[in-house]
Amino acid sequence: MIKSSEITEIAVSTINTAEIDDNLIERWRKLEPYTSAANVYLSPDFMLPALQYLVPGNSTYMIKAELPRQNNDLAAVGFIQKSKASRSIPFHHMMLFRSLHTATTGFLTHEQYTAPVLKAIFNHLKEDNIQILEALNLQEDQAWKPFLNNPQPSLRWIEYERFKRYIFRPDTGGDEFLNHMMSKKNIKNNKRRHKLLQKEGKVTWKIIRGDADWEKHIDRFLYLEDLGWKGARASSLLSSSADHNFFKTMIHNFARHDKVFFTELLLNDEAIASSVGLVYNKTAYGFKLAWDPKYARSSPGILNLIEMIRSAPETLQDIDYLDSASVPGSFIESYFNDHIEIVSGTFTENNYLSLILAGIQQARILKQKITNHQPKIAHV
Repeated sequence: MIKSSEITEIAVSTINTAEIDDNLIERWRKLEPYTSAANVYLSPDFMLPALQYLVPGNSTYMIKAELPRQNNDLAAVGFIQKSKASRSIPFHHMMLFRSLHTATTGFLTHEQYTAPVLKAIFNHLKEDNIQILEALNLQEDQAWKPFLNNPQPSLRWIEYERFKRYIFRPDTGGDEFLNHMMSKKNIKNNKRRHKLLQKEGKVTWKIIRGDADWEKHIDRFLYLEDLGWKGARASSLLSSSADHNFFKTMIHNFARHDKVFFTELLLNDEAIASSVGLVYNKTAYGFKLAWDPKYARSSPGILNLIEMIRSAPETLQDIDYLDSASVPGSFIESYFNDHIEIVSGTFTENNYLSLILAGIQQARILKQKITNHQPKIAHV
């Protein structure tokens, strides 16, 4: 391996995603074990079907950083896309790639080259006259935190949102963990739910990893998700041919490399709750949950989660932590006890634009404070 101090040249380029070929995909995969931080949403198994099914043509570009003196080894990969005006940026701009199914954005950077590579990427964006780059749901990890706290002299980071996303470490799981996390009332309620379900028949649980009939488990998950409120609101994966095709292709991609697992709660050998987990190196990501609303009184989705936590020290022993991919206020906060920091904001090289964007954020903060302190009027 070459030390970052020995790097004398980094070549950064932007290409149309139609130019991604097999050779580039292979080099992209080879980067994965060495990335400074995990991000399953930037793996080829996720991004390639996302680009195929979810992205309008010519709206997304790949940024790659290569080491010309090291056989053009990839040192970083990322994607940027055109974005319309938003409440944070009231004009067209560029942003780090984010689909409806993307929980974390960023760049994949080689762990040995992160600092010089990020510097080279933003210099390249400046040369391409990209004066604003929005980053939504960026994980403030060991790679990004130093850069966000001390970006390049002419670059400014304007943060406008931050929250804690809950994670679970499988080696801490088991009954003792559950008893610690759940209140006595919650424990009692979940036992009652389980007994209620047992009145309907045999209740079992399983995790699906490795060799499996993936089509069967995919179809069952899609069926369960469509039964619930997402199906009623036409927001389930089955409600959109693009989302449906993306999901099936993506799961088969991950399954081909043994990087996906499903958990299922079964009643009389038929799944009534299902969850999907994606794996990147030693990090897993909760992707989707589904359950049969017919058994809503028993909360099968929660029972499925509890069994996953109980069995995790054995069934997920190769995973460092499971990222819930959740938003603040999720029920998952009652079951996961650790967290990572997620931030959103804007990078800009233009002083005039930075003043405008900073002013917009200050106005939003002030408006929120006023709203929070307004007296509530009782309606009688």
